[in-house]
Amino acid sequence: MSRPPDSEPRLADEAQALLGQPFVWGQTDCTLVCLRLLDAMVFTTYSEEYAGLWTDEESARHWMTAHHTLAFGLAEVGAEEVPPAFVQPGDILIADDWYAYACLGARCMTSNPERGVFLMPTAAVLAHHGDTLTCWRL
Repeated sequence: MSRPPDSEPRLADEAQALLGQPFVWGQTDCTLVCLRLLDAMVFTTYSEEYAGLWTDEESARHWMTAHHTLAFGLAEVGAEEVPPAFVQPGDILIADDWYAYACLGARCMTSNPERGVFLMPTAAVLAHHGDTLTCWRL
């Protein structure tokens, strides 16, 4: 699977729609946010397939332990792991096999219970997570 040439405008539109939404496990947690952005770029329905499979942190960790992590799923659909230093818009960054960020360029989109869906500088994601970070590209 590869990105269509016009994927970045769709990525930007979906990011704008998500920004500021409240955090809800299984709906707008960081994994589902990244899947929604991936869906917008490459016309998949992963976010619909995964929505609602977990309802809190415990059930999310249990589901991912029993099935697979986001990184494993991305590799299964043909995403390529690239060095995080070469991150570009549309890439998915995963830290500690748990925290997910979608790169939009100078900023990444993610979510957490305290802030909901928000943006943070890509450089801060890279600096904060260091060696625990993997980067996935379609």
